[in-house]
Amino acid sequence: MGKRSLALMEEADGFLPLNKTHLAERCSSVGSEATAKVRIADLKRLKVLIEYLIRDANLYSVKYKASGSNAKKPSEAWVFDEALLQMKDIKVGAYTLAIRTIFKVGQ
Repeated sequence: MGKRSLALMEEADGFLPLNKTHLAERCSSVGSEATAKVRIADLKRLKVLIEYLIRDANLYSVKYKASGSNAKKPSEAWVFDEALLQMKDIKVGAYTLAIRTIFKVGQ
């Protein structure tokens, strides 16, 4: 499970959405939204281990809204490529995700 989570983080290329629709769109290995939901649960459960395994890199939690979304609550993503933090919007498939807030994990 840990290896699969790290492979997923690598496939996400620095921006790992914790929203099942966006994760399935971002990472083709996930396949379906049902699988994405399971993978997100795994990631959240393994968060402390993941922080340890990538301790040489900074991990950030960002809140974002997808273009056209009328969701009341923003979605969350993990970002481990600091260059992506400089961007206001990130394109994920058909979605444009607008970053709202940024938090450094583990501090």
